[in-house]
Amino acid sequence: INDTVQSSVSEDMPLPANTNFVGAQCAAAVGGNLSNASVVGALATLTLGSGDFAFCRYVNEFVSEFESCTPGYWKQDQHFGSWIGTGYSTGDSYEAAFGVVFAGTFSGITLLEALNAGGNTNGEALLRHSTAALLNSAKLDYPLNTAAVIALVSAAWADGSAGALSAAHTELAGYNETYDCPLGRDELP
Repeated sequence: INDTVQSSVSEDMPLPANTNFVGAQCAAAVGGNLSNASVVGALATLTLGSGDFAFCRYVNEFVSEFESCTPGYWKQDQHFGSWIGTGYSTGDSYEAAFGVVFAGTFSGITLLEALNAGGNTNGEALLRHSTAALLNSAKLDYPLNTAAVIALVSAAWADGSAGALSAAHTELAGYNETYDCPLGRDELP
């Protein structure tokens, strides 16, 4: 008399975008009998006692398709090597990079000085996050390309209202602070 049943279970495919299958783990219900469990890909094949059942847990990993580094990363001198390959350097003019002209406080500011702006005003916050966004877009798999970053920032500065500056800062900060930064100290020149 065969008192075991072979059963298979598989995770629904395809998985959502940016999700990788890692593995599966199966266990018999309390008091149940589970033997000869094997997992190949997303298919778990189990031998269970007649009337028993098992629970399988599928483990997946979300992988972001984007990368970004914060303004704090880009402004540290030990990370200046990461600027290589962006087409920009710490002493480049912020105004030239973004195609804007400032009169007064921010006139003549460099990209590094922009990263070190306090962030107490909408303008300072936009200086910091727009520079990080510029570098991120030039070096990493960033949600916006460099032309889109420049267009967004130059439009905000052209408008000049607190609302426009805040909206641009908020959008770029969201991107800059959401994704993993793949760069590190190994990029020193």
